[in-house]
Amino acid sequence: MILKRILLIPLLLSISKFSHTPHLEVMHPSSWTNSSVWDHHATLWSILRPDSEFYTSYSYGFNVEFIARKIAHLSFFGMLGLLFY
Repeated sequence: MILKRILLIPLLLSISKFSHTPHLEVMHPSSWTNSSVWDHHATLWSILRPDSEFYTSYSYGFNVEFIARKIAHLSFFGMLGLLFY
């Protein structure tokens, strides 16, 4: 029980860090250390606009990177669910 709580903290921190890492590519570990960004001047409109720079760091398409990103999401959030259970 205590081990679950100890493992939960680093998992939450890593999810938070990777969520705020721009241009992260799962297949290229060197991109995992990009500095995190947080735009304190962002507005709701700047995020909701389809042509917003908020979306420019993502490449959409069905390729190996897309599959690796989905596996990473399932793994991290699956572990999170198991630790909360």
